[in-house]
Amino acid sequence: MRERDHLPPLEFATKIATLQPTAPLPILGKLRHAFSLEFGFEHPVMQSEAGQFLNRLRSSGMEIDDPYPSPQGELSSASEDVDGQLVAEAEPLCPPLPVPAGVLGSFNLRMANTGRAILSSRGETPFRLACKIASLESGLASEGERTDLLIDLPPGRGITQPVRFRAPETPGRYRLSVLSLLETVRWLDELCSFEIEVVPEDSVVGDVWNPTEVARDYQSDHVHAFDLLWQWLGERRNGTSAILEIGGNRSPMVGHLGVPAFNLDVDPYGLMTASILAGRSGHVTHIVGDGMNIPFADGYFDAIVMFATFHHFPDPIGLLRHLRTKLATDGRMFLMCEPIGHVFAESNYVGYIRELEHGAYEQSFQPWEYAAMIREAGLVVCDNVMDVGSAKIALRPA
Repeated sequence: MRERDHLPPLEFATKIATLQPTAPLPILGKLRHAFSLEFGFEHPVMQSEAGQFLNRLRSSGMEIDDPYPSPQGELSSASEDVDGQLVAEAEPLCPPLPVPAGVLGSFNLRMANTGRAILSSRGETPFRLACKIASLESGLASEGERTDLLIDLPPGRGITQPVRFRAPETPGRYRLSVLSLLETVRWLDELCSFEIEVVPEDSVVGDVWNPTEVARDYQSDHVHAFDLLWQWLGERRNGTSAILEIGGNRSPMVGHLGVPAFNLDVDPYGLMTASILAGRSGHVTHIVGDGMNIPFADGYFDAIVMFATFHHFPDPIGLLRHLRTKLATDGRMFLMCEPIGHVFAESNYVGYIRELEHGAYEQSFQPWEYAAMIREAGLVVCDNVMDVGSAKIALRPA
């Protein structure tokens, strides 16, 4: 952390202060000083997430300029494999569970550009991913579905990229391989491969979820999720339980519980703004920290809460495992307002793509992936509501 040589414009601090219209004038100086500080994080994902407070304000419709605007250049796309510069590494987040025969499915691939050129699915020779499926008995393989990258990947950048595959019509054991290619030019490397089991469609047993047909906008969905949290917390809303929210930023949902709580986030500007505007009346303790390395003893928390935060972690299974160690024996973990389904480049989901291009780590999961990650982390589902596009899940240690 270091302090800049000058303060941001007074107009900038005034706009931030409008979050609390009754705020006294002296807080403008505190806000200006807060945004005069620069913070550096070693992990690139943490660094990109550290400035999300202002991005979220802009997304809500507020016209907030950067306190210190800087020119941003655009990446150029690589169209050819020059001397092996197009190199990627990948692994499945969760290999597909038994797959119904003949279905068009998809799963998340954790992917990184480890070469020296930009990987792009745009241009005349797009870089694409394809799944090939080969029978373990006959060895016959079928060339699979193509998938475009969500964004151009510069060297060193990683994302969670969903890929499509078409399951064979005949049940049995198969090997699914994910390969990269330059369309119309040549196949490149095999990125990963694993076995899958294809079963008759009527033999698939789904996980126990409570789906609804209700779709809400962002704010209404959070209000509904808070009502569920209030209900699911039950006696843990007693003022003595240790409750932590991860990713609450400027407006943690635990602040509405009316009891002391902690709010941990990687964005120092959002947390400083929350603390300055709340003053001495606040009952939430704000902590700048990494959710993958929480600075509390094992077994400390009675409840850990995340609202639209879980999907921002590049290693979601590792996160669940770490948080499980911080839960009391009878503690609860809540994943609220988490996205359901996979987003593809052609979906034209502008907001999602924009967040990725700005450096945020965005990803979305199928219900079966939530179930697999929860099992891998040694947790079980207590309650859940799966609204259209939004999962609310209460967990406890297995």
